[in-house]
Amino acid sequence: RADEIRISLERRCGQVVLEILDNGVGFDPAAKRLTLPNHGMGLRTMEYRASLIGGTLTVVRTAQGGTSVTCTAPSGGM
Repeated sequence: RADEIRISLERRCGQVVLEILDNGVGFDPAAKRLTLPNHGMGLRTMEYRASLIGGTLTVVRTAQGGTSVTCTAPSGGM
């Protein structure tokens, strides 16, 4: 239900940081994994792809209620 989304790509301390932030209703990623173990591969696929490039993926509900998805990976000479 978001009507606004912000996408940023930055280089910080030798790492590339991609962040997607929305103002939707948010969700609890841990609860999704616990309640729907056989449904949806989206988060697991994003985590897997981040790991392939030596990165990490963080998904959190923001204080304002939206969702923040951040992928941090080594810059690899960027």
